[in-house]
Amino acid sequence: MEAVKLKKYTFAEYLALEEASGEKHEYHDGKVYAMSVGSLNHSMLGHNIGRAVGNHLEDDDRDCIVLTSDLRIALDFSNTYVYSDGFVICGEPIYSKQDKNAVTNPLLIIEVLSKKTRAYDRGEKFWKYKHLPSFREYVVIEQKEPVVDVCTRQADGSWNTTTTIGLEDSIHLHSLGFSIPMKTIYRSVKGLQKPT
Repeated sequence: MEAVKLKKYTFAEYLALEEASGEKHEYHDGKVYAMSVGSLNHSMLGHNIGRAVGNHLEDDDRDCIVLTSDLRIALDFSNTYVYSDGFVICGEPIYSKQDKNAVTNPLLIIEVLSKKTRAYDRGEKFWKYKHLPSFREYVVIEQKEPVVDVCTRQADGSWNTTTTIGLEDSIHLHSLGFSIPMKTIYRSVKGLQKPT
């Protein structure tokens, strides 16, 4: 990610930029970063897993919804507002006091990796997500090969990562209590490489 300008933005200036630009930007305590444009495969992977989770939740008694990258996640402890590729909220959404288009209570967050965002999504962004009290599970999807990491918060606050490789297996979402076949996640994705 590259900063839009080498200046510090107030949060009000950031919101005005978001409204006027038609593009998405993340806000990191005064620094504004333009979001990368996603590929067809990136979009398809986000849609496939979002649809699978949404279909399951329709048959579930819990009051949970799947949301897309149109809504920001507020990380108030660091004055940061970010976009994920998808997330799940159970119960009523809790909105940021500063931003009516940002929530603070995702249960599960989904990121589809790209070359530009891989280190950020696995590093700083995940570290910041961990500060959200509601956050229990992180799903990280590789684009070029069928590999998905599911990071699950344990009772003691530590995180356990399960890596699923190949199209014949399934990932398990502990926070929601069901599994999704890898074939469903990678449906219609072109040019998949053999996992190395």
